[in-house]
Amino acid sequence: MNVSVIIPVKDAPQDLAILLKALSLQSLRPQEIIVIDSSYGDSCIKVSKLFNVKTLKIFPEEFNHGLTRTLAAKKAQGEILVFFTQDARPAHKRALENLLTPLFYDQRLAAVYGRQIAPSKEGILAFWHRFYNYPSRSKIISPDDISSLGLRAIFFSNSFAAYRKKTLQEIGYFPKVPALEDQWAAAKLLLKGYKIGYIARAVVFHAHPFNLKKDFIRYYKCGLFYAQNPWLIKQFTHPHNEGWRYFKSALKWFLKRKKYHLLPPFFWHSLLRLLAFQCGYKKSRFLNFFSFNHEKK
Repeated sequence: MNVSVIIPVKDAPQDLAILLKALSLQSLRPQEIIVIDSSYGDSCIKVSKLFNVKTLKIFPEEFNHGLTRTLAAKKAQGEILVFFTQDARPAHKRALENLLTPLFYDQRLAAVYGRQIAPSKEGILAFWHRFYNYPSRSKIISPDDISSLGLRAIFFSNSFAAYRKKTLQEIGYFPKVPALEDQWAAAKLLLKGYKIGYIARAVVFHAHPFNLKKDFIRYYKCGLFYAQNPWLIKQFTHPHNEGWRYFKSALKWFLKRKKYHLLPPFFWHSLLRLLAFQCGYKKSRFLNFFSFNHEKK
């Protein structure tokens, strides 16, 4: 099958150059690479030209996690669409091949995502976060698993993921969302009867250092997302359930390894994320309520 790789990028020419170089060394080479650039300057365009890949240019204010990826997906020629984020790094030469291989054998498998490992420089907290979300064992999720897994069934990441284009078309690609367009798509695919997969043998290096400001913004947007998509909570349970499971698992992991010094920063980061999520969730609900009552008047 023809493979198109799509990479949203903003003001990161060095990251883009490293990723494009790594893709040129993969055992399975994509037939097409599309860089969708929302940078202020043209440094990323210069890198794209150097590697002879297609570039779509948009204004920075036009970027949206869902619609920007949809724009590139509609223009892509491949039967399989692979999404990277600009700061993901294939960890080995068979990362792309390992990610796509399961799609060749199961036509009901609509989308897959790979394992993410935190580079050592990001520290133990970043390592734990990736360790929890991206274990060493692969899994295939079907609609039958929704009742037992809840929201965990739709965990998915477009930092390193692949979709069948025809099934992505069936759900209308990605919508306009503040974040979590990948989980929205995973939920839609499962509810249509498809399966999604996590492929542990397909590995990239990718992590974000724990940063109070960036974490607050990220989880604030997650709160907005769930407030705007209440059907997800109805179908897959509330995100608080998964958050509490994550918190308890982290405490157990740190205590077992006697990493007591990590407990205070982990606690404060967790509290910040909870507050940020609640701010986004309740703000959106308040605005929706106000808009509804205003229309009635």
